[in-house]
Amino acid sequence: MAREHIEFIQSQNVAWEPAAAHGLQRPARVKRLSHDAASGAFTALVEYPPGATLATPLRRAGSEEWFVLHGEITLNGHWLGRHHYAYLPAGTGVTRLAAPAGAVVLAYCNGGFEDLPATGSERAPDADPALYLDAYSMPWDASVLDPKVSHLRLSRKILRAAADGSCRTYMLAGLPHGRPVDGRVGLETHPHDEEMFLVSGDLSGPQGVMHPGAYFYRPQGIEHGPHFSDLGFLMFMRNPGTNSIQTQWTSALYTLPQEPPYRPVLPAAAPPEWARPFPTRIEY
Repeated sequence: MAREHIEFIQSQNVAWEPAAAHGLQRPARVKRLSHDAASGAFTALVEYPPGATLATPLRRAGSEEWFVLHGEITLNGHWLGRHHYAYLPAGTGVTRLAAPAGAVVLAYCNGGFEDLPATGSERAPDADPALYLDAYSMPWDASVLDPKVSHLRLSRKILRAAADGSCRTYMLAGLPHGRPVDGRVGLETHPHDEEMFLVSGDLSGPQGVMHPGAYFYRPQGIEHGPHFSDLGFLMFMRNPGTNSIQTQWTSALYTLPQEPPYRPVLPAAAPPEWARPFPTRIEY
């Protein structure tokens, strides 16, 4: 069974659990946002408390991606601060980990739910190399974006495009007042999955207004949109199944009210708390 459609939840409504409850043998607690029951791939927020260290080296059968939301952490000798990114190919292993002041990491894990003991580097010779990137130091690119979403005035930073075409990971930003002049745009579909975590700002869609901490996983072929942003946004995105986005648009155009009500698409087994509206209006 592939990953179910989630669009969208606020991570603030997901309960923290011990990392071991989800197979992670790490000194941390976890909010698991989505998972693939067949492959064991999952996405989670992982919070390392101040002073966290790794007792014994570990590895995963699949790859890992890390994006630091808060704090700082040292991973395999590489210091990662806010908005730093790391990619660990399958079998690379987490040999050293330390979070003196604590950290919250957005983590994407493939290849089974459980951490395994590490007995040395078991990375396949032809696997993509490990990456450790400071996203702050990377330039924004607004040169190759679909004109049909020009109202969002988008820029991106591509963190990783898998050589085998299996996934693309990137940051996407849009400016405030992201609505077209006549308030109407078409709906999109893609022949690949989309996964998003909203770091800051807002993004409106038919399911409601996403705010920092919003998360969706959208399987391929699902019609979606329109999307508008009033405050602008910064989001972390992945496209499992491709390293280049392909989009089809409807000829019909659609609009949204300024603050559409929250009507999420959730898995049947989702906890009721996931459907709780999130208070978002700022009092001045």
